[in-house]
Amino acid sequence: YCAVRAMSSAVVPPAGLLAKQLNSSNPANCVAALNVLVRLSSDDRLNYALGEGGEAVVDGLVKAFDDAIGWTEGNAELLKPPRGYDPRETPWDNTLFRDSAGGTDRPQKESWAEFCARRLCQPTKTTYLPSPTSRITDEGHAILRVVILIARNLSFVAANGRFLVHNLGLMRVLAGCLYFRAFDRAEEDDRGRAGGANNDNLCTHSLQALMHLVSLLDTTGRKIFSDLLLLNPSYDPQADIALALASTSSGRTSKAAKAKAEAQAKAAADEAELVRSAVPKAGYGLAPAMGYGGLLIAKNFDHRDETMSAISDDVVETLTAPHARAALALLPALRYSLDSTENRAAVSQTMELMALMVEENQAVFEKIPDSVLLRLTDLICVPRAGPDSFDYCDPIHNIVSRVSPLKLSNCCDLSIDVDLRDRSVDLMVKLTAIGPDMKRRAGRGRLAPSGRHGINSRLYDGLIAMLTCRTGRHDSAQLAGMLLSNLAVAPENRPGIQYMESRLVNAAGRDASVSNTALNGILKWLQ
Repeated sequence: YCAVRAMSSAVVPPAGLLAKQLNSSNPANCVAALNVLVRLSSDDRLNYALGEGGEAVVDGLVKAFDDAIGWTEGNAELLKPPRGYDPRETPWDNTLFRDSAGGTDRPQKESWAEFCARRLCQPTKTTYLPSPTSRITDEGHAILRVVILIARNLSFVAANGRFLVHNLGLMRVLAGCLYFRAFDRAEEDDRGRAGGANNDNLCTHSLQALMHLVSLLDTTGRKIFSDLLLLNPSYDPQADIALALASTSSGRTSKAAKAKAEAQAKAAADEAELVRSAVPKAGYGLAPAMGYGGLLIAKNFDHRDETMSAISDDVVETLTAPHARAALALLPALRYSLDSTENRAAVSQTMELMALMVEENQAVFEKIPDSVLLRLTDLICVPRAGPDSFDYCDPIHNIVSRVSPLKLSNCCDLSIDVDLRDRSVDLMVKLTAIGPDMKRRAGRGRLAPSGRHGINSRLYDGLIAMLTCRTGRHDSAQLAGMLLSNLAVAPENRPGIQYMESRLVNAAGRDASVSNTALNGILKWLQ
């Protein structure tokens, strides 16, 4: 313990000592190491990088989180998912969203998502309310908050990115924190007025960390596969290749399939040898520890990319399946976070993270459920103030700081939370750009008792108002026009365009920019 106290005076203690104290059986040593990591990672002048041995520090952070929350299963779900559940087929579903009536596809043991939703819920919620003997103590809550705060601070430094993303335990922790619902409000000020929502919580910190790591997130496993070859010159793929070939050793596998797998394995081996030949013999040992490759590796990546892309998805999946599952586990967690009605920052940051992930993960976002699209539609029309708004404060006892006479004296669209509206429309523009099926699904309404989908009138009403608004982002009107143009392409959305046609023509007669959008991008599809 004295050694841990002494290292707080050091500028940057070695990662090995921090990892040892994080894994210590003495709680005082673990707390002292956490305090040191908070100090180091919070210093914006230091830009603390984990360096050599940093993976052990991340493992220690995961252990501290699991001990505080009471989880004992480790990464078992990522290493071997429950039978009957393929995250690639239904990437947005987990046990919290699947129907439990049949009970056939539901795992016998509580999943990580269910566990976090129960343990991190509001104390007043009875759905997942834990028993008095299993509730997290105040000390446990403090450790959870500190661990996720350290992970968020580390994510600001690019050299720490791969330490965090490549660690299955930390990816599981970041996904679990998105199920946090124990939001509270800031303390009262000196006049006794209740503060707004407290954004210093597990959910918002996790979202911020994931936004910093989004360029490394990969639901296919190919980025991790590339890192194994490019960033670690000592990586020998022979063991992994043997594991990949073992899946084709059954008698039911054809000779052609075996020959194809052997050719793919040989390509992986040749690729690893090519990488080792390009790695400088001196001074490259720190590159894996620092989390990035050398300049020579970057220069030679282009001509090797063609070889790596030719490797079959089956081989890549066999080698990197747990990492791909860790990235896929974020999707149902984001869906859960988007449904929050208690914290505005969590919903806003969830949409921002999803917008950043769409471009490189279109295959999984193409399978996004209709309920998420309808939730985005609802967020277009969220009131800015009042009982139905986020972070509502009773005006009888408190002053609503976001509403002032100056704002109320402008136009009527100030009654809408324009920040949530703009983020929602921006995300829907990117989703509808994926393909024609997304355009069709985004424009239809909820399923009626007759079994047919009606017009999503709430979406069209919000977009026509957004076209002529003067609040929010500078490109709010352009975003609305782009989304309407995308929706108009689908023939199934023709009734929706006709529903708003007269109002669109009236708006076009008053504004030249709206006229250009309406005639060239929307109404032309009605011809």
